[in-house]
Amino acid sequence: TNRGWVSAEEIKDVAKYQSPKNYKLRNSFKKIEEEDVLVDLFELLHPICDRLAADNKHVWLNRTDGKRLYDNAIIVNRYIRIDSELKYLFGRYLGDGSITNNKTLNQENYIFQIVFNGETEIEDYIKCKNIINSHFGNICTDNSNKEQNTAVIKVNSSIIGEFFNFYCGKKENKHFPDQFKTDINIAIGLLDSDGSVSKTGGIRICLKLDTLMKDLYNCLINNNLSIPKYTNEINNKNYKINKLEISKGASINLIPLMSKKYSDDRMLKKKKKTKQYYEIT
Repeated sequence: TNRGWVSAEEIKDVAKYQSPKNYKLRNSFKKIEEEDVLVDLFELLHPICDRLAADNKHVWLNRTDGKRLYDNAIIVNRYIRIDSELKYLFGRYLGDGSITNNKTLNQENYIFQIVFNGETEIEDYIKCKNIINSHFGNICTDNSNKEQNTAVIKVNSSIIGEFFNFYCGKKENKHFPDQFKTDINIAIGLLDSDGSVSKTGGIRICLKLDTLMKDLYNCLINNNLSIPKYTNEINNKNYKINKLEISKGASINLIPLMSKKYSDDRMLKKKKKTKQYYEIT
């Protein structure tokens, strides 16, 4: 070859990669992207949040006495387009996001957050932060922890918490949104969060929640990916987990859509002992 001599194993791998079966699989991949939906947050959330107020462009929460929460109110864009970017964010939330209650003086507020690795996922952190700010308004705060090497998107807002809870659930009830069960962008976001790419080119993902793994599996099947049924295992902490192994043949459709890749440089960076930390802006 133009690289000189190569091993027989490499030639076998290339032949497998370019086999008619894999070629047919790549061409049959559907890459389903459901139609964008424009959502009126006031109409969506007012039935479950009676302190929600709105004008033509924005929504916010009033205090229990009816006055506006000027001290700590988050003002959010009223009309939200659920497009491919926001669906990807749904997937990131399903993997590494959480919604928790925070009681304040004037309201019982939700804290919405998504956690990223502070060394290897900075680009993903910036990407998702920009998605939130461009769709909902400039509402993100940084809550990164240098000691724990995390980069955290955090929004103190019941509106954002209720929105993600409405579509994706929270805690033990997380699931793919009913309207977008087959949308590949949600699956990609989840794979970027909790999946890993092996050196051989396959993808592995382990999830605790049965319903979430079932949704992911069904989404990939509906996109014409030939994958084995996920398995149930007990990990070393005695927790039951659901594990899905996606072969190289099916992964070649997914990896180009993912930000997570296998990289020797990335693995070396993780092993390298360093105090360097990337500043979050």
